[in-house]
Amino acid sequence: MKRIMAAVLVSTLLLATAGTALAGKVSNTIVPLSEDFSNRCYGEDGEFVHVTGNLHIAATQFDDGKGSPKLVLHFNPQGVSGVGETSGIIYRATGMDQQIVTLTNDGQIISEVSNMNLVALGKAPNNTFHILVVTTLDADGEIMGVDIKQESDQCR
Repeated sequence: MKRIMAAVLVSTLLLATAGTALAGKVSNTIVPLSEDFSNRCYGEDGEFVHVTGNLHIAATQFDDGKGSPKLVLHFNPQGVSGVGETSGIIYRATGMDQQIVTLTNDGQIISEVSNMNLVALGKAPNNTFHILVVTTLDADGEIMGVDIKQESDQCR
């Protein structure tokens, strides 16, 4: 839920401030990333992996031709690595997250696909996570519904 609210905040701020300046153009931003991820692939209870590095965000705003402004946000980690808090195993974080935010008369619809990987250096298993979710918000930004279309969390 924290990721959804962060995405809503980012998309709302970008839509509010970008206006026509982003119409059909890509805006690139790099922000520092410092986050704990749960890795269920280590040991019986899993462990947290604290990762740091940069997050690249590409944003494109356009009109879909039907009068609904859209914002496409593409996130990918850059130089992101971390250490297992229990195991001391070093991981690299790879993957991508893409969100399509559609403004409607009633609020927003956010379609998100995320593929994230914690890749272990050495023989420890890698953790791969995939989700496809659609979130609907009302005009006040309150979550009206979350529909998880696909989800997988695998150790490889």
